Amino acid sequence: MKIRVFFVKIICVVAVLLIGVNCAYSAGSITGQGRFRTIAGSLLEEYKYLYEWDLYLSPSDNSWIGPSRRLGAPPGQAPTGDGYYRIDNVPAGLYSIYVSQPDFFASPKVVPNVEVKDGEDTIVNIDLDVDYSTFYFPGTWSGWEWDWYQTFKATGTSVRGVQWIMAGTESNGRVAILEDNGVGHVKDWPEVGYKNKGNLGANSDQWVRWNSGDIPLVPGQTYAVYIHVDGGCAIYKRDRDGYSYADGRAYRRAESSPMPYDLNITVFVDKENQLVTHTMDASKDWELHGELASQRWGQSFVATGEGLAAVDVFINSGNDSDDMDITWKIFESGGGGGQIGPTKSTKRAYFTPNNHLMGVSYNPGEVPLTVGMTYVIELTDTEDFTAYVHKYPHDEYEDGEAFRDGAATEYDLAMTIMEYADVQEPRSIDLNGDNWVQWKDFAMLGQQWGESGPDLSADFDYSNVVDAWDLEALCLFWPRWVGGTR
Repeated sequence: MKIRVFFVKIICVVAVLLIGVNCAYSAGSITGQGRFRTIAGSLLEEYKYLYEWDLYLSPSDNSWIGPSRRLGAPPGQAPTGDGYYRIDNVPAGLYSIYVSQPDFFASPKVVPNVEVKDGEDTIVNIDLDVDYSTFYFPGTWSGWEWDWYQTFKATGTSVRGVQWIMAGTESNGRVAILEDNGVGHVKDWPEVGYKNKGNLGANSDQWVRWNSGDIPLVPGQTYAVYIHVDGGCAIYKRDRDGYSYADGRAYRRAESSPMPYDLNITVFVDKENQLVTHTMDASKDWELHGELASQRWGQSFVATGEGLAAVDVFINSGNDSDDMDITWKIFESGGGGGQIGPTKSTKRAYFTPNNHLMGVSYNPGEVPLTVGMTYVIELTDTEDFTAYVHKYPHDEYEDGEAFRDGAATEYDLAMTIMEYADVQEPRSIDLNGDNWVQWKDFAMLGQQWGESGPDLSADFDYSNVVDAWDLEALCLFWPRWVGGTR
């Protein structure tokens, strides 16, 4: 009986080897849309699609330069405005996708562990994380008030940003998150956090941002967005019906009863274990110092989470070529300062002539971090480029500094940093520890085939059983040098 089981396992391994040979030189494609729900939690399948946002596809190593795409603006085609993207001829393997545009109103998102298979079209829609949204533009206006309130029920763990569209211009305002204390009118609820904003404009997206953790939420608890504008404002609204947001209402300060409509406000939050630990407070919060051109820039930061998820930074290159790319490395700061995680390269994304947003992302476990430790993100190119830096001292990051050619500067880079709050330690795809994925690793997986338990080295997806999913994962890296990092 034992001999029969052994031969079954050997047959299984041989089959996987044959599959792996085909996978090594195969390719597929990825397509989808970037979006968020027009009405959060509604049965109405309606979305706000991201237009002119940037998408970055990052491989698990530096064997291929990750391409970028402009959402809703396919290369060589008229803009579609529907968040659409498509990337063809993608080598089969495991990737992460990052969507960001720090100059716009919404919040970035990482989609990790995207698997591309030989000859298949992989559909990945990037859905931004919101707790409340009634995004209708253009719409009809509310009345004119100095103070507006919109309640919502939390499903995320922290507020990242608030967006709204208003009438009223050249005014100063205040945006706060209030927590329901079960007493009195919404205006009497205590503040969790706030941010002041000046020079508010009309008929365009107004927004404020916070770092993850600045405004914590308790899932299931009720909160309110409070918007105050000196001199008052009107906000776009949507009259309530059977598809309206179910867990909140709009209020005015002078009335205890809710309004018969919801306000055009969007609340972006932390979900799916992702944090935005460094973000720009406002549009155009950066400037250029042309004398600082270099081929090597860096930014240090103190880890808040247990893994790096994504990074982006604005740069000026004096070069509008689509061939431009940036190489990314992550180092421990101080001591040995050794590199952690894989080296990656990604293509530039157009912003304005000669100015680009560069971005990269990582799967959980690719760049492990220790909370409280300092790390350095390094970006390099073969030609000089100038990284944008924060314009005002009060916008700079308190936990790090920018480096040019390895020397500390007085600046911080205009950079977004995302982290994973906690990371389950990944199991190495290199089962026998020789830094290669080859037949010996398949043989070891075959020995564990069908076994169950929490400590199986070949159970790459932590399903507590070694099965076809683990075979497929091993196949994706056949035959490849992995350096013991996977």
